[in-house]
Amino acid sequence: MTDVRVRLMEPADVDEAFVARWDGLAARALEPNPYFEPPMLGAALAHLADDPSIRLVVAEAADELRFLAPVHRTSRYRRVPVRTLRTWSHAHNFLGAPLVAPTSPVSTWSAVLHFLRDAASAAWFCLEEVRAEGPVVRALQEACGRHGTTLTTLASTSRATLDRELPADYVATRLSASRRKTLRRHRRRLSDALGAPVEVDDLALASETELLAAVEHFLELEAAGWKGEDGGAMDVRPGHAAFFRAFCREAARRGRLEMLRLGANGTAVAYTCNVTAQDHGFGFKVAYDPAYARHSPGLLLQVEELQSMVDRGDRVRFDACASPDGDLPNMLFADRLALATLAVPLNRLSGPLAARVVPALLTARERVRDRRPTRTAGGAS
Repeated sequence: MTDVRVRLMEPADVDEAFVARWDGLAARALEPNPYFEPPMLGAALAHLADDPSIRLVVAEAADELRFLAPVHRTSRYRRVPVRTLRTWSHAHNFLGAPLVAPTSPVSTWSAVLHFLRDAASAAWFCLEEVRAEGPVVRALQEACGRHGTTLTTLASTSRATLDRELPADYVATRLSASRRKTLRRHRRRLSDALGAPVEVDDLALASETELLAAVEHFLELEAAGWKGEDGGAMDVRPGHAAFFRAFCREAARRGRLEMLRLGANGTAVAYTCNVTAQDHGFGFKVAYDPAYARHSPGLLLQVEELQSMVDRGDRVRFDACASPDGDLPNMLFADRLALATLAVPLNRLSGPLAARVVPALLTARERVRDRRPTRTAGGAS
């Protein structure tokens, strides 16, 4: 079997040749994760990475890229003073599964764990927001068994998703008769306000000039709403608007962006920005014009988006990437995705010390909500 070589890579050392191999890994990964792929992670490293300890854990065999995950070191984790190597995240990241090639994933994970034990200078390796029952975690569990160590679940949650074939009446089954009546009224009144029937189009299929103009408008609308008021809008946070522009440009260039616009007569009143990976879709951002909030443009657009999935007739695999308790995604999406935060003890933490630290990690920050911005539909009834 080909030996797997693992290294820590400086983000500054990523070049075009490496990005091409990175794209290849993303296209065949055991689990698709657009948040760790070049358009999203590359933009985040360029504009949001303010921690000098950030590195890429990279595993290779011959010329094949087998593994990639961004990590950084911390001296505390979940309020526990323990040196930790953890997957790096940022305000706009909603999935933390490493990109793992389908070729011998257990051997790849074994090589990664062996390397981290020698090179990480940390007691724990922690992965956040990974699919609890996915093939990446199953391979990690088997690799931990080979190393005689235990994979510990520190936290778990679930969120709205779809992974099924949708019948023609799916949307009607998710919305009550009164809700459907209200939406028809909102659409009619929004059309009256705009002077023409509202329509939905995908700006990712338009020219680059039109797409980039829509990106700027998206940022303006987000800043005009509640996110602008509480300081969470990308346009009012240093580096975040630049990150969004760079991501949209690169994802569109690869044919991986979906930028849906709801409007009429040249006036856009709502946008949803999604990203695709393999045969999966992932929700990312929603913005709407607060001047039209009484007509629920965000909800109208997301219902139209869902209906388009139904109309395509294929099996739908779409992760809403929304807050676990979000009313709208839980109403529209019938399935749940189980997510977990996991920890692997490295060789510097063992025996009695592990028995004391693990319970502390499990109980620290219990029920404290994740403070990152979530995808929400604006102007919903």
